[in-house]
Amino acid sequence: MTKIAQTKNYSKLNDAYSKLSDKREQDDSFCLVYGAPGLGKTLCSCNVLIRANGIFLRAMPGWTQKAVVRKLLNELGQDFRGTNAEGLEEVIRLVGENQRPIFVDEADFLFNDSRCLETLRAVHDSAGVPVILVGMTTLPGAQGIDRRIKRYPQISSRITQWCEFLPADWQDIRAIAQTCCDVEVEDDLLEKLLLQSRGNFRLIRRAMVKIGRKAKLLRTQSISSAQYGDDELFFQAS
Repeated sequence: MTKIAQTKNYSKLNDAYSKLSDKREQDDSFCLVYGAPGLGKTLCSCNVLIRANGIFLRAMPGWTQKAVVRKLLNELGQDFRGTNAEGLEEVIRLVGENQRPIFVDEADFLFNDSRCLETLRAVHDSAGVPVILVGMTTLPGAQGIDRRIKRYPQISSRITQWCEFLPADWQDIRAIAQTCCDVEVEDDLLEKLLLQSRGNFRLIRRAMVKIGRKAKLLRTQSISSAQYGDDELFFQAS
């Protein structure tokens, strides 16, 4: 399992999933995980999924109800046979028996066919398992999953956990350095990285690899901004 730093986003998702799993707290168990690209949504969700023995789907462009049913059955170790209705009944039976939560990454693609969402709603309602949808937030010029899902009250009314992933702050980047880097990264280098990455977790983790390599080259267990020098922390498109 990939090392996961105890960032605010990760803690928020853990707390949300704990509440979803507590049947005493609520019956509706949908969670929406949303945020800009590079904020660790997939990485954190997969870590929670592994611990929860969940079912993982990565939605694709052009998915239909048949694709959702087929992928669910495949993850449950079954082949897709018969009609969509028959396949869905088998999914509900198996998920209900195993009580495995369902995680859907790239869930934005489900909105191309509303029957995909209805299929997940049917499994949730009948099998009584949490469903976690992971997608992009609304950005300038693009409507994200957090806004699009409100057009479907039959789904949005079931969401009890709205888990927004935000850019890393100072506390987050220190936690990442302590977890993901084998050497001590001094504060001035962390400040530089936080500024240049704008809190993008993907870029920060990528930079930690380069920082570790540079420290190894310098044969030091602690590296500062001056020691790192003018080397790029990560590739930046011009």
